[in-house]
Amino acid sequence: MTEINNINSQLRFYQDSLMSMLSNLVSCNKINIYAGTNTSFMIILDELKEINDILRTVPNKVSYATLKDHSLKEINLVLFKVYNLLIKFSNHISFENFNYILELFGGKNWVNNFEEKELETLLFLSRFFKPICVWDSEDHKDSIPFSNKTEPKKKNAIMAKDLLESLLGGASNKTSSIIVGDNSMPAFLKSINELIQTSPKKGRDRDNNFNNIECIGILDRKNIMITKNSKSASLFEDKFGACVYMKIGIKFIVVQGIFKDDVLNISRNIEFIDTKYKDHQTAMSYNLYDVPRQFKSNYLKIINLRDVVACTSNELCDDLKKKFYDFKVIQGKPLLSLINEFLLASKYRKVDILTLLLMSNDDDQKLAYVLYDVLKSKDKKNVAGEIYESLHYSIRELLENSQKMVEDDDEKLEKLSTSDIPYERRIALLKAEEDVKVKALEKLKSMKNNFQGDNKAQSWLDGLLKLPFGTFSKNEVLDFKGEFTTKLKLQYPDENFYSDVQITNFLEKNKEQESKLYEAWTTYLVDRTSYLRTVRSKLDDAVYGHKEAKTQLERIFAQWINGESNGAVIGLQGPPGTGKTSLAKNGLSKCLLDKNGEGRPFAFLPIGGSVNGSTLVGHNFTYVGSTWGRIADILISSKCMNPIIFIDEIDKVSATEHGREIISILTHLTDGTQNDEFEDKYFAGIKLDLSKALIVFSFNDVSLIDPILRDRITIIETNPLTIPEKIHIIKHYMLPEILKEVGLSSDELILSEDMIKYLVETFTNEAGVRKIKEKIQEIVRDINLNRFHDGDKYEIPFIVTKEYIELLFENKPKVRVKKTAAEPSVGLVNGLYATTSGIGGLTVIQVMKYPADKMLELDMTGKQGEVMRESVNYAKKLAFSLLSDEAKQKIIDDGQNKKAFGLHIHTPEAATPKDGPSAGAAMTLAIYSVLSGRKINNKIAMTGEIDLCGSVTAIGGVDAKLNGAKRSGVTKALIPKENEEDLNKLRRDGLSPEDDTFEVVLIDHISQVLEHALVD
Repeated sequence: MTEINNINSQLRFYQDSLMSMLSNLVSCNKINIYAGTNTSFMIILDELKEINDILRTVPNKVSYATLKDHSLKEINLVLFKVYNLLIKFSNHISFENFNYILELFGGKNWVNNFEEKELETLLFLSRFFKPICVWDSEDHKDSIPFSNKTEPKKKNAIMAKDLLESLLGGASNKTSSIIVGDNSMPAFLKSINELIQTSPKKGRDRDNNFNNIECIGILDRKNIMITKNSKSASLFEDKFGACVYMKIGIKFIVVQGIFKDDVLNISRNIEFIDTKYKDHQTAMSYNLYDVPRQFKSNYLKIINLRDVVACTSNELCDDLKKKFYDFKVIQGKPLLSLINEFLLASKYRKVDILTLLLMSNDDDQKLAYVLYDVLKSKDKKNVAGEIYESLHYSIRELLENSQKMVEDDDEKLEKLSTSDIPYERRIALLKAEEDVKVKALEKLKSMKNNFQGDNKAQSWLDGLLKLPFGTFSKNEVLDFKGEFTTKLKLQYPDENFYSDVQITNFLEKNKEQESKLYEAWTTYLVDRTSYLRTVRSKLDDAVYGHKEAKTQLERIFAQWINGESNGAVIGLQGPPGTGKTSLAKNGLSKCLLDKNGEGRPFAFLPIGGSVNGSTLVGHNFTYVGSTWGRIADILISSKCMNPIIFIDEIDKVSATEHGREIISILTHLTDGTQNDEFEDKYFAGIKLDLSKALIVFSFNDVSLIDPILRDRITIIETNPLTIPEKIHIIKHYMLPEILKEVGLSSDELILSEDMIKYLVETFTNEAGVRKIKEKIQEIVRDINLNRFHDGDKYEIPFIVTKEYIELLFENKPKVRVKKTAAEPSVGLVNGLYATTSGIGGLTVIQVMKYPADKMLELDMTGKQGEVMRESVNYAKKLAFSLLSDEAKQKIIDDGQNKKAFGLHIHTPEAATPKDGPSAGAAMTLAIYSVLSGRKINNKIAMTGEIDLCGSVTAIGGVDAKLNGAKRSGVTKALIPKENEEDLNKLRRDGLSPEDDTFEVVLIDHISQVLEHALVD
């Protein structure tokens, strides 16, 4: 058993070692360790795959059961092969974990070879040093050749892609451009561009060969020594690379690697590192009198961990002195000469120039960014990216700050132009079509020809110049595919690049020639998945619940990512107070971030009750006091042509001629074939491109929206909030916010879930949470007030009880829920209603006989609408047809014998308007009950439209009606079978009120209604 345990321990170590090598290979490739060498990521991957294939020939865990297929001797032989290969290939790629190196090359007891201070150094290296490859004096006496394969297998390519997608993060490179105002620059940059694009020289092999004499000389009787890496093969290694020389027994080990960025200076907590740093600081302070103190201070900030550990104080002092004199030479060079030197210099020299300039003042830092930006604009081989990664982390931060300073300067110039630059120049700089500029110049001419000045023309011109023509807020993930496809199409005009699958397949075939494009694309594939997760997270943060609505929004985002990121017209339908505005303002806006992390500009446009189209499109310029409309004003304030325009209460637009004008304007605004030429009356003839704007409507009742406009809207429903959802929102969002407003902490007041539920059910009857918020605000404010008057009587935390709520709201009306009748009755039916605000309940229908001149004459009261009255008419005829022949004949005979009676149909709460066809089945049942004299079950409620054939057809508002029915004491609800899908959806979402006390029955004919509802 001991032998099996030892084998399993060894097997786990080798598996972990292989994973560590694999992770290290991906990481090294990402920071261009193999750039400029013949070493290939795919070749080393093949070597690791060879180890993996051998490991897979034995079980992951050895047990007595597995020994039937693999003997201990076979397994030990495999492990011996794996050990040799790990030793061999570590000469090409090391383990990421420094301790694995020590254990593999020094054995499990390697710690016994080092003294206490040396162990501290090894602990430091395990935290701050990233190994790349290892040389061992016993096993690597001869150089270890790489695989002879020149073309990687397709399997390996797929494996590499999977590794890159799962292990590599990072954002795609951002580029910017700068304009240098010198006539000679275009030709100059063209010649430089030709030099930069010259074919690269053949890469050299990586040197990882050492010898015992070299190791003995460097170690000098020590067991561990750290030096700069004289064999560095990349720019990154040149700046951060080091060699760790170790002696374990009679064996020498050399580890090449790089020191990690210590951004927080955590290493300074280690005693020997802090001592070294202070020694360097002291040497620089006392030995270099001719170097300014500020330059020394800046230099100390940019020496990296490798320099602190591997360099002597004298070496650093010499380097500091050289850099200072180099800096003075750079400062004295003309701009054109400096750009020339920088672009033609080696990568190593470029790093030095940028570092020296960024160590200086703001002006030199701006110059550094200009140099770097010119390089990026002409960079075809990602040299700029390699240089950026090789800069000290503090220098990288300064470079980013210098970019911000340059951009701020540009913004200042733009702001200056709005007040000080002549109108002619401002018109010329407009990103608009020529006809817009012509109209602007005509208005300027009119303004100048008027001796006393033309204020109206000036106002018009100032307004026009504020419009952000051609300016769009962009999101990198949404825009990446379009820009990437355009770039590919320019290089390969005969290829089709419509879908991401086509692009992926093409780049897989051409990854050797287009490695940078392939890398950018694979990074994008990872980024877009991450972005969609972020979208869902931000939507969840914006508003609780509404899963289906959020999923529909996610689908729109996925369409923008994979297709064209054009504008859209979205309609959020739902009851008041359910979070429609929050979903758009705090959800959609924050999902559409630009490169600066700013959300898409959001404009709120309340339109309910508006009676004039000029609100949207302004007045004609010739009118006195005229101005532009709200749409143009939104563009000006948002400073882009694709803001989010949130138009609230579109279903409340007045039903007048002016209201129809507003609908006509909105129809034009939302028409994808016309809205790229939208016009404001004030700017007559000026076309505004709103095709990329995101227009969001909110409304309660979709049936009130003009059908032509409705067809242009992608409707997303937000459902009424359930009691559990309301409790969650109140407890986790609303109550903490109210407590903060009043100045109380969450520990000072306890409002239990039971009390929240009591408040919701007793004092509110709404689909959202607006009214309940008012109640909770009143409770918290009352407690706060009473603390001032009777602070001694109030214990902290204050527990809100039912008695306290009753006392506080004793003069406030409670919600009256209409309950079912006490017993079955003739002619009394429980109908069901649902409002557009998401509320439902009972609509009682009462029918009784009364003496009349005409048999079955109808008298209807209770403010019934026209549609409901029509339902009663054919319900009467249908109910009569359901009677037995004897009952029919009796009614006919009574009519002929002057015993005629009419039917009085009343719906209580007479002041409340009622309309719609969904009470058809209930009306039929009530009339049938009166005509037949049979009682109706008082615990049954029903809804459904009916036709003359007796079929019960679909209705709306199923969820609100069922919840209202259960709240009213109903035990069985009858709904049309055509609404089965709606019921199943409620069941899937856990929102159906069905339980042991409440049953829902599906019906499709009036005969089933009679069967369930009548009492025998």
